[in-house]
Amino acid sequence: MKSAARPSSSDPIQPLVGGVLGLLLGVAVLLWVTGQVAGRVVGGAWPDIAASEMGGILVAFKDHVGDPAM
Repeated sequence: MKSAARPSSSDPIQPLVGGVLGLLLGVAVLLWVTGQVAGRVVGGAWPDIAASEMGGILVAFKDHVGDPAM
């Protein structure tokens, strides 16, 4: 039995976009986990930040790298 060949994507940009989105998701998760652990260690309680808020935090993060408390 011969398997059918999988058609190649006609749009070569799709893998690139998928990779960039995957990278952004990975950075967002890493930043969220780091913030949660830091808040627990320093403040004694888990910060009340949902993972769904990370899009806005990532956008604002570049402006506050030197002062993350902002």
